Amino acid sequence: MTVVQLIARAEADRIEAPARCGGCPVRHRGLCALLGDGEINALHAISRHLTLPAGTTIPREGPRAVASGRIVSGLAKVVSRLEDGRQQLVALLFPSDIFGLFHLGPSKHPTRFDVVTASDTVLCQYSTGGLKTIVETFPELETKLLRSALTELEGAREWHVVLGRMTAGERVATFFHRYIARALREQDMAGDGLPFPLSRSDVAAALDLTLETVSRHIAHLKRSGAIAFEGTHIITGFDLAALASLSGTTDHSAAGD
Repeated sequence: MTVVQLIARAEADRIEAPARCGGCPVRHRGLCALLGDGEINALHAISRHLTLPAGTTIPREGPRAVASGRIVSGLAKVVSRLEDGRQQLVALLFPSDIFGLFHLGPSKHPTRFDVVTASDTVLCQYSTGGLKTIVETFPELETKLLRSALTELEGAREWHVVLGRMTAGERVATFFHRYIARALREQDMAGDGLPFPLSRSDVAAALDLTLETVSRHIAHLKRSGAIAFEGTHIITGFDLAALASLSGTTDHSAAGD
Protein backbone atom coordinates (compact mmCIF):
# COMPACT_ATOMS: atom_id res chain seq x y z
CA MET A 1 0.00 0.00 0.00
CA THR A 2 1.40 3.39 -1.00
CA VAL A 3 1.73 6.36 1.32
CA VAL A 4 -1.05 8.16 -0.59
CA GLN A 5 -3.32 5.14 -0.10
CA LEU A 6 -2.47 5.08 3.60
CA ILE A 7 -3.40 8.74 3.92
CA ALA A 8 -6.64 8.15 2.04
CA ARG A 9 -7.47 5.23 4.34
CA ALA A 10 -6.74 7.39 7.39
CA GLU A 11 -8.92 10.19 6.03
CA ALA A 12 -11.76 7.72 5.52
CA ASP A 13 -11.40 6.53 9.13
CA ARG A 14 -11.42 9.70 11.23
CA ILE A 15 -12.52 7.94 14.42
CA GLU A 16 -10.40 4.82 14.69
CA ALA A 17 -6.97 6.42 14.37
CA PRO A 18 -7.53 9.17 16.96
CA ALA A 19 -8.90 6.49 19.28
CA ARG A 20 -5.63 4.60 19.00
CA CYS A 21 -3.62 7.79 19.38
CA GLY A 22 -5.80 8.82 22.31
CA GLY A 23 -3.86 6.50 24.61
CA CYS A 24 -0.53 8.12 23.70
CA PRO A 25 0.88 10.05 26.69
CA VAL A 26 2.07 12.89 24.44
CA ARG A 27 -0.99 13.12 22.18
CA HIS A 28 -2.03 16.48 23.67
CA ARG A 29 1.44 17.99 24.00
CA GLY A 30 3.88 19.54 21.58
CA LEU A 31 3.24 19.20 17.86
CA CYS A 32 0.36 16.70 18.08
CA ALA A 33 -1.59 19.08 20.32
CA LEU A 34 -1.70 21.50 17.36
CA LEU A 35 -3.01 18.97 14.85
CA GLY A 36 -6.56 18.34 13.74
CA ASP A 37 -8.11 14.91 13.24
CA GLY A 38 -7.17 14.75 9.56
CA GLU A 39 -3.52 15.47 10.27
CA ILE A 40 -3.43 13.03 13.20
CA ASN A 41 -4.96 10.31 11.02
CA ALA A 42 -2.38 10.93 8.31
CA LEU A 43 0.54 10.85 10.77
CA HIS A 44 -0.84 7.70 12.35
CA ALA A 45 -0.86 6.02 8.94
CA ILE A 46 2.89 6.51 8.40
CA SER A 47 4.14 6.03 11.97
CA ARG A 48 4.98 3.20 14.32
CA HIS A 49 6.13 2.94 17.91
CA LEU A 50 9.60 1.59 18.67
CA THR A 51 10.90 0.60 22.11
CA LEU A 52 14.65 0.98 22.50
CA PRO A 53 16.87 0.16 25.49
CA ALA A 54 19.16 2.72 27.06
CA GLY A 55 22.38 3.29 25.14
CA THR A 56 20.91 2.65 21.69
CA THR A 57 22.06 4.87 18.84
CA ILE A 58 19.04 5.48 16.61
CA PRO A 59 20.13 4.32 13.13
CA ARG A 60 20.30 6.96 10.40
CA GLU A 61 21.07 4.64 7.50
CA GLY A 62 20.13 1.19 6.26
CA PRO A 63 16.82 -0.71 6.21
CA ARG A 64 16.04 0.18 9.83
CA ALA A 65 16.92 3.86 9.55
CA VAL A 66 14.82 6.27 11.60
CA ALA A 67 14.89 9.63 9.82
CA SER A 68 12.46 11.47 12.06
CA GLY A 69 10.12 10.90 14.94
CA ARG A 70 8.91 11.98 18.36
CA ILE A 71 9.85 10.86 21.85
CA VAL A 72 6.87 9.21 23.57
CA SER A 73 8.58 8.28 26.83
CA GLY A 74 12.13 8.20 28.17
CA LEU A 75 15.09 10.49 27.48
CA ALA A 76 17.44 10.75 24.52
CA LYS A 77 20.65 12.66 23.84
CA VAL A 78 21.60 14.50 20.66
CA VAL A 79 25.35 14.03 20.23
CA SER A 80 27.57 15.86 17.75
CA ARG A 81 30.51 13.82 16.50
CA LEU A 82 33.56 15.03 14.57
CA GLU A 83 35.56 12.85 12.22
CA ASP A 84 38.43 12.68 14.72
CA GLY A 85 36.18 11.09 17.34
CA ARG A 86 35.50 14.13 19.49
CA GLN A 87 31.90 14.58 20.55
CA GLN A 88 29.63 16.95 22.44
CA LEU A 89 26.16 16.54 23.88
CA VAL A 90 24.21 19.33 22.21
CA ALA A 91 20.61 18.69 23.32
CA LEU A 92 18.32 16.47 25.35
CA LEU A 93 15.07 15.11 23.98
CA PHE A 94 12.20 14.71 26.44
CA PRO A 95 8.75 13.22 25.81
CA SER A 96 6.88 15.16 23.06
CA ASP A 97 10.15 16.44 21.52
CA ILE A 98 10.66 15.88 17.80
CA PHE A 99 13.91 14.78 16.20
CA GLY A 100 14.87 14.69 12.55
CA LEU A 101 14.08 18.28 11.61
CA PHE A 102 17.74 19.17 12.17
CA HIS A 103 19.40 16.22 13.87
CA LEU A 104 19.27 13.34 11.41
CA GLY A 105 19.19 14.91 8.00
CA PRO A 106 22.10 14.56 5.56
CA SER A 107 24.85 17.11 6.08
CA LYS A 108 27.57 18.48 3.83
CA HIS A 109 29.69 19.32 6.87
CA PRO A 110 32.16 17.00 8.64
CA THR A 111 29.92 17.02 11.72
CA ARG A 112 27.19 14.48 12.32
CA PHE A 113 24.46 14.31 14.88
CA ASP A 114 23.39 11.06 16.50
CA VAL A 115 20.40 10.52 18.75
CA VAL A 116 21.26 8.11 21.57
CA THR A 117 18.77 6.87 24.16
CA ALA A 118 19.82 7.82 27.69
CA SER A 119 17.12 5.61 29.22
CA ASP A 120 14.72 2.98 27.97
CA THR A 121 12.80 4.99 25.38
CA VAL A 122 9.62 4.67 23.32
CA LEU A 123 9.53 6.74 20.16
CA CYS A 124 7.02 7.33 17.39
CA GLN A 125 8.85 6.89 14.10
CA TYR A 126 7.70 8.67 10.94
CA SER A 127 8.57 7.27 7.52
CA THR A 128 10.60 9.79 5.51
CA GLY A 129 8.61 9.61 2.30
CA GLY A 130 5.35 9.50 4.19
CA LEU A 131 6.08 12.65 6.18
CA LYS A 132 7.03 14.52 3.01
CA THR A 133 3.78 13.47 1.33
CA ILE A 134 1.71 14.47 4.35
CA VAL A 135 3.31 17.93 4.43
CA GLU A 136 2.40 18.31 0.76
CA THR A 137 -1.15 17.12 1.49
CA PHE A 138 -1.60 19.34 4.56
CA PRO A 139 0.32 22.60 3.86
CA GLU A 140 -0.59 23.97 7.30
CA LEU A 141 1.37 21.10 8.86
CA GLU A 142 4.54 22.50 7.30
CA THR A 143 3.98 25.75 9.20
CA LYS A 144 3.57 23.85 12.46
CA LEU A 145 6.74 21.84 11.82
CA LEU A 146 8.59 25.08 11.05
CA ARG A 147 7.36 26.50 14.34
CA SER A 148 8.82 23.49 16.17
CA ALA A 149 12.11 23.91 14.32
CA LEU A 150 12.31 27.60 15.22
CA THR A 151 11.65 26.82 18.88
CA GLU A 152 14.51 24.32 18.76
CA LEU A 153 16.77 26.91 17.12
CA GLU A 154 15.93 29.45 19.81
CA GLY A 155 16.90 26.95 22.48
CA ALA A 156 20.21 26.31 20.72
CA ARG A 157 20.96 30.04 20.67
CA GLU A 158 20.23 30.33 24.38
CA TRP A 159 22.61 27.45 25.05
CA HIS A 160 25.39 29.32 23.21
CA VAL A 161 25.09 32.02 25.87
CA VAL A 162 25.45 29.39 28.61
CA LEU A 163 28.62 27.99 27.04
CA GLY A 164 30.10 31.31 25.98
CA ARG A 165 29.40 33.64 28.90
CA MET A 166 28.82 31.64 32.09
CA THR A 167 31.40 30.39 34.55
CA ALA A 168 31.79 26.66 35.14
CA GLY A 169 29.71 26.81 38.30
CA GLU A 170 26.95 28.77 36.58
CA ARG A 171 26.88 26.25 33.71
CA VAL A 172 26.42 23.29 36.05
CA ALA A 173 23.69 25.06 38.03
CA THR A 174 21.94 26.09 34.80
CA PHE A 175 22.09 22.55 33.46
CA PHE A 176 20.39 21.06 36.51
CA HIS A 177 17.87 23.89 36.78
CA ARG A 178 16.78 23.35 33.18
CA TYR A 179 16.79 19.57 33.46
CA ILE A 180 14.68 19.49 36.62
CA ALA A 181 12.24 22.16 35.40
CA ARG A 182 11.66 20.26 32.14
CA ALA A 183 11.53 16.84 33.78
CA LEU A 184 8.87 18.07 36.20
CA ARG A 185 6.65 18.94 33.24
CA GLU A 186 6.74 15.28 32.24
CA GLN A 187 6.13 13.73 35.66
CA ASP A 188 5.43 14.58 39.26
CA MET A 189 8.19 14.27 41.85
CA ALA A 190 7.52 10.72 42.95
CA GLY A 191 8.44 9.30 46.34
CA ASP A 192 11.40 7.56 44.74
CA GLY A 193 12.75 10.81 43.32
CA LEU A 194 13.37 12.14 39.83
CA PRO A 195 15.31 9.86 37.47
CA PHE A 196 18.55 11.30 36.14
CA PRO A 197 19.88 8.76 33.61
CA LEU A 198 22.80 10.90 32.47
CA SER A 199 26.37 10.28 33.59
CA ARG A 200 28.74 12.92 34.89
CA SER A 201 30.59 12.51 31.58
CA ASP A 202 27.38 13.40 29.74
CA VAL A 203 27.06 16.59 31.78
CA ALA A 204 30.70 17.43 31.09
CA ALA A 205 30.17 16.87 27.35
CA ALA A 206 27.09 19.11 27.38
CA LEU A 207 28.87 21.94 29.18
CA ASP A 208 32.30 21.70 27.55
CA LEU A 209 33.91 21.08 30.94
CA THR A 210 36.16 18.38 32.33
CA LEU A 211 34.71 15.53 34.35
CA GLU A 212 36.63 16.70 37.40
CA THR A 213 35.21 20.23 37.14
CA VAL A 214 31.64 18.94 36.84
CA SER A 215 32.08 16.61 39.80
CA ARG A 216 33.51 19.41 41.93
CA HIS A 217 30.61 21.76 41.20
CA ILE A 218 27.98 19.05 41.72
CA ALA A 219 29.52 18.45 45.13
CA HIS A 220 29.17 22.17 45.82
CA LEU A 221 25.48 22.10 44.80
CA LYS A 222 24.93 19.21 47.20
CA ARG A 223 26.65 20.99 50.09
CA SER A 224 24.64 24.15 49.48
CA GLY A 225 21.36 22.23 49.53
CA ALA A 226 20.49 23.15 45.95
CA ILE A 227 20.27 19.50 44.93
CA ALA A 228 20.35 16.06 46.54
CA PHE A 229 21.04 12.67 44.98
CA GLU A 230 20.56 9.06 45.91
CA GLY A 231 23.52 7.47 44.21
CA THR A 232 24.19 9.25 40.91
CA HIS A 233 20.97 8.68 38.95
CA ILE A 234 18.12 9.67 41.29
CA ILE A 235 17.47 13.28 42.27
CA THR A 236 15.79 13.17 45.68
CA GLY A 237 15.60 16.89 46.41
CA PHE A 238 16.21 20.27 44.83
CA ASP A 239 15.74 24.01 45.25
CA LEU A 240 15.00 25.57 41.87
CA ALA A 241 15.31 29.12 43.24
CA ALA A 242 18.76 28.32 44.63
CA LEU A 243 19.83 26.73 41.34
CA ALA A 244 18.60 29.80 39.46
CA SER A 245 20.52 32.08 41.81
CA LEU A 246 23.70 30.06 41.40
CA SER A 247 23.28 30.19 37.63
CA GLY A 248 22.91 33.96 37.67
CA THR A 249 19.35 33.87 36.31
CA THR A 250 15.83 34.33 37.66
CA ASP A 251 13.65 31.34 38.49
CA HIS A 252 10.35 31.48 36.60
CA SER A 253 9.32 27.91 37.35
CA ALA A 254 6.77 28.97 39.92
CA ALA A 255 4.97 30.88 37.19
CA GLY A 256 4.94 27.79 34.99
CA ASP A 257 7.53 29.06 32.55
